[in-house]
Amino acid sequence: NIKQLYQAVYDLKPIFSWYIGGESIVGDFIGQMTTSISMPCTNGYGISNADYMITYKKDDSDRIQQQERYLLERKQSLLHLKLVSDHREQYTGGLTRDMIGVTPKDYLITIVGNRLNNELTDDLINVLGKIKLLQNNIKFVFVGEVSNTRCSYINQILGEEQVYLGFREDLIDVISLCDLMINPPRIGGGGSAVMACAMGIPIISLKQCDVSMVIGEEMCCNELDEYVECAKRYIFDKSYWEEQSNCLKKNYENKGVDRFHKYLGDMLYELSKHEGFEILN
Repeated sequence: NIKQLYQAVYDLKPIFSWYIGGESIVGDFIGQMTTSISMPCTNGYGISNADYMITYKKDDSDRIQQQERYLLERKQSLLHLKLVSDHREQYTGGLTRDMIGVTPKDYLITIVGNRLNNELTDDLINVLGKIKLLQNNIKFVFVGEVSNTRCSYINQILGEEQVYLGFREDLIDVISLCDLMINPPRIGGGGSAVMACAMGIPIISLKQCDVSMVIGEEMCCNELDEYVECAKRYIFDKSYWEEQSNCLKKNYENKGVDRFHKYLGDMLYELSKHEGFEILN
């Protein structure tokens, strides 16, 4: 397989290899044959030997500063990509509640993730069970892969009427149908949180994660158990829900909504100014 990979790279003769996502040695393998770029889909930098280390979001924590010092000591170039686009352009309005098996009277709380099978821990499910008891019409909408075994356990705690949608291309339409979003205890979650902000859907999350960078730590919880009281306030205090919804939409507007291809072009231009990197016209 490695030989096939090297042969494919040799045949393609790429100007550069830009690896986007989690850590993988594949990007570093390709980097032995061409200029390599690494960019994770979360806060900070990836783990890579790439020539260029890109982040599209980072905080000012000691962890990020240590990462940057270490990478600079290794003579790796650090760049920042302003990765923004107007998610509202993806919204079609063509999805209705009955199309996902719920009614207008249901209070929908969505949980979105690429690794839900691992992120839906027993502790989180128990907290969701407490939230479920707040009101009879609460249903949870899970967007992402959840195994049959995990679904069975969740249904034992929450009831059989929960909604499992798997991965969805119309994610922002799904989110728009919901009343709340809950972010599991994890580092990520920022992508779906930005979509929720665009649609004015309040989010319940812990601090020190990608979501807290999106909505602000002042809107986040310190402990998982605080999710219950936070959900209770959103459910029963309509004016508070409206206030937070409007705040999220306003923050989304203030951060700017420019097209991704413009910033991709800017990033390629920035890369072209570095020694040893050439972009062909």
